Amino acid sequence: MVYTDAAVQLSETTDGIRRALAFRDVDVDIDPDWASAEQSRGGIYVTQPPRRITGTLSGDHFRELNVSAWMDPATGGYRVDGRVFGLRLSPEFHAALPSPLKATLEPAVAIDGQLDLQYHVAGNVHREGLPQFSVAGDLTGGQVNDPRLPY
Repeated sequence: MVYTDAAVQLSETTDGIRRALAFRDVDVDIDPDWASAEQSRGGIYVTQPPRRITGTLSGDHFRELNVSAWMDPATGGYRVDGRVFGLRLSPEFHAALPSPLKATLEPAVAIDGQLDLQYHVAGNVHREGLPQFSVAGDLTGGQVNDPRLPY
């Protein structure tokens, strides 16, 4: 399955405040791995095949996001790797985030700058607990605007 030049908008309204993130230039390829799917003796597939998802997109607050993901509906396992280029950390970006993510990133609201990062997330939807993740990146042209700082 291939999606080319698509657009996606995620929105949330909480306490009368609407937050929205828009994604453009969405190019995604979703490939089932039929060779890994379990078959019965009659050759009928008894499980959904794992899927490899690759793609790129851009958005209001970043220049480009690349993603390479794998998910297995039969086991619930997943892995997502990628890079984000030109993510603009700003009060506007923070204000647009969905409530749970906004609360998690509250300590970073004072940072203003451009970020390039790479990320890795792995987990299983059938297991409790948070997924394993790592994020690393470079902040350029940034500043910290925190009233608690002496400068």
